[in-house]
Amino acid sequence: MKVIRILFALLVLINLLVFAWHQSTLGNDDESREPQRLTEQKDADKLKLLTNDDAEPASPNKTPSSLTSAPVSAAGAAQSSTATAAPSPSANPETKPAAICRLVSGFKLTEAKQWADASAGPHPELKFLVTPVVAAGTYDVLIAGLPGRDAAETKLKEVRALGITAPVRTAPDGGGRVALIFASVASESEAKDYLQALQEKGVRSARVFPRPAPATSAQVEISNLDQNSLKTIKDKLANRSDLRIGDCPAK
Repeated sequence: MKVIRILFALLVLINLLVFAWHQSTLGNDDESREPQRLTEQKDADKLKLLTNDDAEPASPNKTPSSLTSAPVSAAGAAQSSTATAAPSPSANPETKPAAICRLVSGFKLTEAKQWADASAGPHPELKFLVTPVVAAGTYDVLIAGLPGRDAAETKLKEVRALGITAPVRTAPDGGGRVALIFASVASESEAKDYLQALQEKGVRSARVFPRPAPATSAQVEISNLDQNSLKTIKDKLANRSDLRIGDCPAK
């Protein structure tokens, strides 16, 4: 019996030793533990584990490895490409063509408004402005306000006595009055020179009177045109050689 007890104790001791060796060498069944690699490492005693406090601060010019090596998903890349390629709404704004303005001149005064009204009918979006064209007037050098023809004849004799031999004509001056007209010239400066010559000869009652010419023609300004309506207007005026189409004056 004593021998059996000794053998049983030895067997138990051997089992304990085998179990302890197995735990230290092979470890348990956890596959994440690889104790055999520690024996294969060189200078394993020099390895040191750093905590957050011991970690070296990142350099401001150094890109973290987690950013440089972070994978980009296909969906993220497509979204980034779309965002880059998409044009800004204000990059290519739609610009409306500038409105066109044309000036048609050469109309007779009586027909200009009639033509504008007829053209505005099918084109309510256009604007027509009729303006009378006043021709250059004249400047008369005259003695005005003489009370009747007898007074005009008497005054003319006085003028002739001063040495004025140029033709002098009479004209109604309104209210039964009569004017003696010595000259009708195109410019005011020419009229003043003529008046000065009369005064030097003693004609003191003469003066310069501007006489504007009556408006006999008109022009039509057409604004808010586009290329299509401009072509339509030109087609309508194609057979009018007396009319001229030009740009509107700057405003």
